[in-house]
Amino acid sequence: MEEKMQEFLESKQELIKRLGSDETTGLSTSHAEKNREQYGTNVLTREKPESLFKRILSASSEPMILMLIMAGVIALIVNIIRATTGSEADFLECVGIFAAIFLSVLITVVMEGKKCQSI
Repeated sequence: MEEKMQEFLESKQELIKRLGSDETTGLSTSHAEKNREQYGTNVLTREKPESLFKRILSASSEPMILMLIMAGVIALIVNIIRATTGSEADFLECVGIFAAIFLSVLITVVMEGKKCQSI
């Protein structure tokens, strides 16, 4: 560990000499090329953004959304049973639940997309 700390304790002149650099011009082209071959280029790698499908799946798996989906499915099943038995069915209730699910997932995906773009 002391070896690593020693690098921080070097004077500016010792560091320039050890790295084979020049205070005014920096590294020579050949030395910079040698470093590039040895260490790679000095660029940040960009992470591949998450696909839209994965973002939708992630937003859909939140506990509140899962509860809404279950409520929508139950309401749909109850209304289908009512419709087949001749009772009064209210499919508008199901449409409302699934519209709420759709809007919630849409808003979550859009907000996460904006957050990722800003980062």
